[in-house]
Amino acid sequence: ILHLPRGQTARFAKVVTAFVLCSFFHVVGDYKLHGVWNPYPSVKFFCSQPLAIALEDIIIASGRRVGLTGWQWKMLGFVWTGSWAMLVAPSWIGYMVEGSFVERGPCLPFSIINGVMRGQWWY
Repeated sequence: ILHLPRGQTARFAKVVTAFVLCSFFHVVGDYKLHGVWNPYPSVKFFCSQPLAIALEDIIIASGRRVGLTGWQWKMLGFVWTGSWAMLVAPSWIGYMVEGSFVERGPCLPFSIINGVMRGQWWY
């Protein structure tokens, strides 16, 4: 669609475009859910994802230079994914809980994120 030459720049432009469009669609859904125009939670969540992907590319390039092997890559991937999720997910998920899209209680009896960050493991 964008007719960019192949390479890292084109790949990153496509990633940014995809996540910006995702944020737009989620902002519209947030408005429908909450009845209030507050684009910040969805925009913050989705538009931060290209940053994570760029950081991941840097980490992968650094790991290749130091000679990481198969199981080390897998472990680094788990740590990276978990760390990023714990950093950005609470604000977006919290906003959905406020709008009663995600309910506390029998549907979600516990929270790993709230447990780690606040010591509130059970609702």
